[in-house]
Amino acid sequence: MKVKVELLSAGTVLECLTGRDIIVCVVKVNNKQTKGDSYYILQVNVDTDRFIALRKLPTSFSSGQDFILCDGPNLVAYTKRELYFYESQVDGLMHELVHECEHSNKIKCVLHTYFNKPQRLSYIFYLLNKDDQMHELACIKCRDEAICDVNVSSFIPVELLGCVSAVTVLRLEEDDHHVLESSVLIGTNEGYVFHIKDGMLQRSFRCFDTAVNSIKCTGSLFLVSSSSCHIVIDKKFQVIELVYTYNNLKYFACKTVVTK
Repeated sequence: MKVKVELLSAGTVLECLTGRDIIVCVVKVNNKQTKGDSYYILQVNVDTDRFIALRKLPTSFSSGQDFILCDGPNLVAYTKRELYFYESQVDGLMHELVHECEHSNKIKCVLHTYFNKPQRLSYIFYLLNKDDQMHELACIKCRDEAICDVNVSSFIPVELLGCVSAVTVLRLEEDDHHVLESSVLIGTNEGYVFHIKDGMLQRSFRCFDTAVNSIKCTGSLFLVSSSSCHIVIDKKFQVIELVYTYNNLKYFACKTVVTK
């Protein structure tokens, strides 16, 4: 049987059943005989150089959708009007949850996913375009074949919701009624990074003159990126290292810069 395999995405995620970080990839398999496409999440075993099939995605999934891998391993795909959450089940299958936007609202992009392991809750943070004029941070949570909206203004100041360009959740705990504990890093279109803990501003720092594209956490350090520059900062928002990109080349400024 002849098949064509195409690599669509790869990354490191938390495997819920074992609690281990694993390397996974999403592949499209085209069967020449049946002329159909199938999609799989594979684990990469770096010790044996082998692939292990973990999940087969439902037939509703298409590579034409924007999507990201997340802890589980789960997968989030989205169109302008709908979010699709593909949740791993203990029997090896994946269950599809669909969240549809109201009225004329449209999904601009998914910024971040956060998995609360003790509660087995997956949070999806995304930008929502309202009336094609402004965007605002929104969030949904998914668990056990249920999906519902999250009131982000309960742990992020409402003044920031309209200028968010990146978000990373460090901690998020809630009960059935309200958020109990939260710690979130917010990047803005103006190049600022804010640390918000339990709804209160802790620190702020302007990293760039342009929008913050992403914030990634590595141990006690954070990698803050724009379209042309990367900054490594610590928990006190002191700059540890600067990395500039120019014509696909990277230039490192290793001198420590202390900021207030």
